[in-house]
Amino acid sequence: MDACHEILGVGTVTIDNFIFVEKYPTSDQKEKIVAEHRSFGGLVGTALATAARFGGRCVYWGIVGVESDSRSVIEGLSDAGIECINLIEKRGVHAVHSYIIADESLHTRTIFFSDPLCVMPEREQIDKSIFKTVKVLLTDQTGIEAARCAKQLGVPVVADMDWLGRSDEQEFMEIVDHLVLSAEFARSVVNKDNPAEIVHSLQEIGDRVCTAVTFGAEGCYFSSKTDEDRVKRIPAFNVPARETTGCGDVFHGAYAFALTLNYSIHECMLFASAASSLYASRPSGWEHLPNLTEVVDLIRQQQINIESID
Repeated sequence: MDACHEILGVGTVTIDNFIFVEKYPTSDQKEKIVAEHRSFGGLVGTALATAARFGGRCVYWGIVGVESDSRSVIEGLSDAGIECINLIEKRGVHAVHSYIIADESLHTRTIFFSDPLCVMPEREQIDKSIFKTVKVLLTDQTGIEAARCAKQLGVPVVADMDWLGRSDEQEFMEIVDHLVLSAEFARSVVNKDNPAEIVHSLQEIGDRVCTAVTFGAEGCYFSSKTDEDRVKRIPAFNVPARETTGCGDVFHGAYAFALTLNYSIHECMLFASAASSLYASRPSGWEHLPNLTEVVDLIRQQQINIESID
């Protein structure tokens, strides 16, 4: 593999089908479609596209199907500046589709998706050579075997989690070096409501560098080894919210990119928060991802201070 790669992505890339309505209907009701469009998404796909947008040298690896939609996904990654290497083609594997109903009055969305587990690389399919020249692995729960391999080789793992109740849930949290979760998922994992308690509880699982939980307009809470596991908060950047689909994925991609620049944890958190805030103010789609200059300018303009919580 080309030695210039910095970020390896293993995990879910989706074809997102957006339907925009004035308000999400209740059961047995009808609602007129205001607009609709199709784009690429998924945690790992959008995170890689974000890092590539900033100039990061990104590569994707995994199992793909041979049907036309899988080919479209590969082309979409390539168009975003992400190289696809040594992909394992497998008949019966299909591109993951998500169907996103966006409520334009409340700026909320409801997501339906097809099962992504069909694209999970198995242990015997992992080629360890692809980890030797990268600085960071970006993954989700479908990439647990890749995360295990990265951990063994000393490659930092940046990840999110979406599915509760998996048998490998605990192990995955122990493997990940930089875990960034949504507030909803984090609450469900530790059964707590207080942000500081949530972060503390998660940080105690495994030997982790940093744990962060995003709380939307309330900002982001995080804890890291460099702060002796004290909880800190980054208030949300002041931008008008338009569409929040994919904001968490943008956060992960920006965070991973900042890690490749050897930013401190505080700097990574500020950079990722600014990037995801900018994306929330725009329509969804990789073509609307912020660039490096926009993120740096927002950080300079708003001068957000990191607050100590405990």
